[in-house]
Amino acid sequence: MKLKCPVLTAVCISWVVAIRAAEKDCGQRPLMDPPGGSRVVGGRDAPLGAWPWQVSLQFMIGLSQYRHSCGGSVIDNSLVLTAAHCFALYTDISNWRVVAGIQQITVHTLQTQIRQIHSIVLHKKFKERTLEHDIALLKLSSPLVFNDYIQPICISADTTEKLHDQLCYISGWGIGGEGDVLQEAEVKMIPTETCNGPDAYDGVVFKNMLCAGREAGGIDSCEGDSGGPLTCYNEDQNKFTLIGITSFGNGCGLARFPGIYTKVSKYVPWIVVARSTPISDASRKPWHMIYLNISTFILMLVFH
Repeated sequence: MKLKCPVLTAVCISWVVAIRAAEKDCGQRPLMDPPGGSRVVGGRDAPLGAWPWQVSLQFMIGLSQYRHSCGGSVIDNSLVLTAAHCFALYTDISNWRVVAGIQQITVHTLQTQIRQIHSIVLHKKFKERTLEHDIALLKLSSPLVFNDYIQPICISADTTEKLHDQLCYISGWGIGGEGDVLQEAEVKMIPTETCNGPDAYDGVVFKNMLCAGREAGGIDSCEGDSGGPLTCYNEDQNKFTLIGITSFGNGCGLARFPGIYTKVSKYVPWIVVARSTPISDASRKPWHMIYLNISTFILMLVFH
């Protein structure tokens, strides 16, 4: 694993330690066989336990009534990664909850676990207009209990990984009457140059983003899948890694307009710093939110 570290050695060491700790028991699907034997060519209902790191972020719309709004990925028993834009309009975290261990939005079982959100860390440079740095870290009110249906996904700072040789998948519930059951699909990584072509996204896909789907269309993430995982399977390690966070697209499944994802490997240092931010500090911010970037953390170390 190659890491580009800032001048502060202590920060670099903390990145390596945290990443290695997170990689120890992650990316496993206890109830599923390795994906190589059964390829998902098109979208289909995902079996219960197929994507144990996938969670539903739900917003209260009435008295004790919640609506699925975005997806998210469990990276630790108290931490969920998602998209920052999910909270652009609905900022009061007391109205949000995280639901894990489900296949169907409206069906809760003995495996279902529900947690409130204690605080949210948004990337300081997140831009609503361009959706650059579309990443947020949720800190849960109490830890999840890992089991066959709820597991953490691996994250990696290795930006040299050859994704085109791996099986990659998207999952999500979408929004609408047909989005009640978790969907899964196999996708291909598409070069940024292709996505930025004049007959495609025409330059709006930045270096910290990924393109995935099918150039011919038909397979794509959609509204309501925002914040959910783009994962790739490493056969040598028998693990899944969170490669992208569902961010945006032009329609759903349109030719030449595949889904765009926040490139997680670019943000591993930010994730490590964000997860170490004291919850008490975050809770004093409006709506219990805190904006954070690496430079802020480094300045804190230098001047304290």
